[in-house]
Amino acid sequence: MPFGWTKTNLPGSSQRDFARAPRESRRPSPGRAKPRRTKLRRWFGLCVLLATLGLAFAIIGYWGLVFYYEHRLPAVFRTQDYLAETTQLNRIMSADGAVLYEYGDQRRSVVPEAKIPQRIKDAVLAAEDADFYRHDGLDYLGMARAMYKNLRDQRFSQGASTITQQIAKTFFLSSEKSIERKLKEVVLARRLEHELSKDELLYLYLNQIYWGHGRYGIGEAARFYFGKDLASVTLSDAALLAGMIAAPERYSPFKNLRRATERRAFVLDQMALHGFILSEDADAAKREPIRLRFSADRDPHIGIAGYASAMVRQFVVNTVGSARVAQGGLLVHTTIDTRMQRVAEQTIQRGLVGVDRMFDLARPLQHVSTGRINRLTAQLRRKLPKGGVRSGKIVLGVVTAVDTASKHYVINIGYGPGRLPFDAVARYADGKPPASLYRVGDVLRVSPRQTVRGPWSKERLPTFNIDQGPQASLVAIEPRTRAIRALVGGYDYSTHPYNRAASARRQAGSTFKPLVFAAALESGAITTDMRFANIPETYSRGTGGGVWQPKNFSKRYDGKRYTARLALAKSINVIAVKVLQKLGLDKLTAFARRLGLKGAIARDLSVALGSTEVSPLELANAYASFAALGMYRDAILVTKIEDNAGKVLFQQSGKASRVMSSEVAWRAIEMLRAVVTHGTAKRLHRIGRPVAGKTGTTDKGIDNWFAGFSKELVSVVWVGFDDRRAVEKATGGTLAAPIFGRFIAAALEGRSVRNFKPPRGVKALPRVVAPEAAPRKIQPVDPTEPTPDRLLQQMELLYRTPNEDRKAQ
Repeated sequence: MPFGWTKTNLPGSSQRDFARAPRESRRPSPGRAKPRRTKLRRWFGLCVLLATLGLAFAIIGYWGLVFYYEHRLPAVFRTQDYLAETTQLNRIMSADGAVLYEYGDQRRSVVPEAKIPQRIKDAVLAAEDADFYRHDGLDYLGMARAMYKNLRDQRFSQGASTITQQIAKTFFLSSEKSIERKLKEVVLARRLEHELSKDELLYLYLNQIYWGHGRYGIGEAARFYFGKDLASVTLSDAALLAGMIAAPERYSPFKNLRRATERRAFVLDQMALHGFILSEDADAAKREPIRLRFSADRDPHIGIAGYASAMVRQFVVNTVGSARVAQGGLLVHTTIDTRMQRVAEQTIQRGLVGVDRMFDLARPLQHVSTGRINRLTAQLRRKLPKGGVRSGKIVLGVVTAVDTASKHYVINIGYGPGRLPFDAVARYADGKPPASLYRVGDVLRVSPRQTVRGPWSKERLPTFNIDQGPQASLVAIEPRTRAIRALVGGYDYSTHPYNRAASARRQAGSTFKPLVFAAALESGAITTDMRFANIPETYSRGTGGGVWQPKNFSKRYDGKRYTARLALAKSINVIAVKVLQKLGLDKLTAFARRLGLKGAIARDLSVALGSTEVSPLELANAYASFAALGMYRDAILVTKIEDNAGKVLFQQSGKASRVMSSEVAWRAIEMLRAVVTHGTAKRLHRIGRPVAGKTGTTDKGIDNWFAGFSKELVSVVWVGFDDRRAVEKATGGTLAAPIFGRFIAAALEGRSVRNFKPPRGVKALPRVVAPEAAPRKIQPVDPTEPTPDRLLQQMELLYRTPNEDRKAQ
């Protein structure tokens, strides 16, 4: 076969014949090589053309998409807009710098760019985007690599996002994995790089991203994990935090310390590799132990001062508006002293438990047999208000079951079963297991935590509190500054959030008498040594007709002639009414208004015995004017509100004004000192420092008070039932005064003892003068409020100071 022929050239030839042809016969002749090269060049040219066209179409398509999305994506905001719009955490701070309460939609605190240390920025860059300051917002090689891997895996397994792209996704896009979302991310990244500086982008990134455990932003992360502000964060800390960004829950040191440690080492190596730190520094940081602030140590004061914090939150809303509060980032400075606040809460709880034991209040009101429970619940239902039972309203309920598995009693108030948690009855357990305290058929005083309207479904059973015992409140104020150092509105804010210290208005009882006597001294109606007979008198009720005869608390009258000073110390009612009669109601009302009492003051002589309703906070501030030698100003709880940039939104201002002369105030102090040395609160001498004050008790022990002060601190204690239940034989001296004494002793423990001193130019009174003898026809009887013998032992326990407790142990 001639050279160059093929099987198609020879008619009748076969593949087999062609296969047998010599190798040389299949080589193309030199004359045919040029057309082959031309063909290859054509193919190459065609490929280049197609590639060029493809690139052109890609560029056109890209810019088309850019143009398309440019007008459909949100505008890029400035950093100042971020600060104004982002949701942050509000914090309520104590006077000693502790966090009392945090609230807001997100746990974030925006940190100014200048306050973020460079080591934190470097650690984050090394972990997330080391070329951040060199690229234009997009990592093209990384995107190509990620695209190849996604195509190979046939799923979106990689994203290859720069910090700028992460910002675009975090602020403007969802976490959906799709091509469209990625294209939007690219467009937004370009726009961000064009309109914001690199420093601004990093500032946004560090403050916005999630760091696990509900914390957003670098400021909250450092505070949560290490209990530090950013200035105190070490290189090791910074590397640990930076390593968590990729997967906060996975690399959380609280969940897996080994994994977090390995991740920290990786970040430190990356920092050294990219020249952020020296290798020696990285090695040293790796050797540092990870020092975390574990949950038991986090914000140890959060949870105390619940009643005060609720007052602060309302004050902030009233001051800056609800919209500004919702935005967050507020730092609210208060006057609360964390040590005194904790002492106050412990003292109230201890005191109430003592009252429960004194009067055996944990005991059920009655017990019914199992067969009578249904009939009883039907009766209870008929007595319930038609509109339902509001939160905190005390009603009767019967125990229908004890659920030890779920740790609650099943209680029925008439609407159906509800829950009474075991921990809610812990106050009454007295060392016993809560599950053994009550049994099926016991009738208890309870209140719903939320307003209930029955009947309800079994799937959503309401929760109840137990209200067998009374509640109490305590306020402590510095008389000179009027700073509220402690405020307790009940036994436990979490179960009984109603603030009895600030919101409850109860009859003042005999704690109102010092205002009567001080006003009478000021007007010249009496002097401290003026004498009054302890005998009953009858008074006309005026235009209403009829007569009124006030009675002493003891219902006894010894007929002796007491000085005004001793009459107040002994709390003799009939003499207090005589003093008010000499003073006049108008002068008393004007004096009370000057001391800050805002409630209604009746136009009759019963005011002398404390028929006026006051709040404990209001009364404490009035007594502070005595302790401050006649100066008055409103009580202060919030001193300053500022945003996280340090801009002051509110600053407490105002000065004290004189409402009585220093001499009148000093005479009132001397009279109130006599209450402790010679009167109804003599047991308070055991606290070891001079105090002055006054007991107060209303009819049947419904309201029990002690209002008093040392040189440094004014405190008012109230004890009683929310539904004004009577406590027979209860007095301010037996219930409230012990709480006051223990609080003052503990709150001022360690401080030097300060004595009361008269103002310049005023002489102190001589010793308390005994009453003049009574006429022979009247049997002498000590008019001091009596204390039943059976209560004395329990009273001794209540009056014990912390120092006496330690000695007893």
